[in-house]
Amino acid sequence: MENEKGLISLGNINKYIIFAVIGGLSKCFVGIMLYIFKDYANYNKHPLIIGFNAGIGMSLSFIPFILVKLNSHRATKNNKAKFVQALSIKGSKTVNNFAELNYMEKFNKSKLRRQKYLILLACAFLDFAQKFLTFFLNKYIINNIWIFNIAFISIFEYLFFRRKLYKHQYISSLVIMILGIAATIIGLYEEESDIFIKLILCVFIEIMYSLAIVLSKYLMDYKSCTPFEITFYEGIFALIVNSILLGIFTNIPLDNDNNKYDDILRLTNYEGNKYIDNFYATFNNMGVGEIFLFILSALGRLISNLFGHIIVKHYTSSHIILLLVLGEIALVFKESTNWQNITQFILFCFVLLMLLVFTEIIEINACDLEKNTRKNIQLREENEFDNILYKDTYNEDDDFGKEKVELNSGIVIELKEDKISLTGKEYNVF
Repeated sequence: MENEKGLISLGNINKYIIFAVIGGLSKCFVGIMLYIFKDYANYNKHPLIIGFNAGIGMSLSFIPFILVKLNSHRATKNNKAKFVQALSIKGSKTVNNFAELNYMEKFNKSKLRRQKYLILLACAFLDFAQKFLTFFLNKYIINNIWIFNIAFISIFEYLFFRRKLYKHQYISSLVIMILGIAATIIGLYEEESDIFIKLILCVFIEIMYSLAIVLSKYLMDYKSCTPFEITFYEGIFALIVNSILLGIFTNIPLDNDNNKYDDILRLTNYEGNKYIDNFYATFNNMGVGEIFLFILSALGRLISNLFGHIIVKHYTSSHIILLLVLGEIALVFKESTNWQNITQFILFCFVLLMLLVFTEIIEINACDLEKNTRKNIQLREENEFDNILYKDTYNEDDDFGKEKVELNSGIVIELKEDKISLTGKEYNVF
């Protein structure tokens, strides 16, 4: 007899969920630190320097990436050597066949490697582009649009993985979207101009972010990529491109009399000239305290990005939003505790609750919302399989019976003498 469950119970959760918590807290820590020490963190006013900082931090994942790569290569080499030795005992013909197979394996690996690096390049570009626009168009960025990533990620996951949503996910995502609309309206309360353009821009940025996350999931699931590898390539791409752009714009001052970009772009003033960004404006006067903040924020961005990829690898792409909401929820009160911020905090708490339902970390045991969670689907499959295994299919003479069993999914299993027929296809048992 099954134990009665309460209204809320734990669902699909394991040790890897800690990466979402630590990654979110790291993101939150960087945001709070940069706000508290904003008078010292001069580099945080320079968009290319912020991208440069993120690139340095994410590139540090090359250390675990190289270690994992070396261990994997060593294990593969040892296994292949043992395999060749075993084949050589069987004769030269087998070894020749193995050489042909080895050639085909290398050919296929080369083709797959090209596909892998093209997707990695796409991930790196999307990650760079969304950060670049966020840092440069800071005055046009509206908070809380990231809440709608639940819809964008779900769409991309269906396109790439054919992953469908169930009843509890449709309802929870709908509630999240409504809460997101409410939070966005509150965030726009004091906005006066270009609201539609700002919304379109922010939605476009979040679509790029969501696509990059789902492509990362695809790489980790189907192209043998590790979270360390993806984080490293995104970091090195950001580091190289931001360095090149910084070198270019440092030497190209803008027209001081032209103020049409002042309300759109985050510009830099240095020695009487106006720049898109300027290397010397940041690093010429950087003190010990600012260097320390620069290093801490680089490490914080490394942890939030790397741990985000780890949580995506072990769960789904949608779990990344757990990290985002944990990273944003405490930042609501960084400036003041007015009614807008208090309301947004309450909305974020409800978003977090609904997100836990969507990602099946908790289950709502009412209205059949828990019926099609992964945990319960797996339990039903195991129970059906157990019923087949332990069902009495023997006759009095101890021969196999010919009873048919039809599963809820529509699959018909027929037990015969020495075969199992699975919806018309027969498989030998002995």
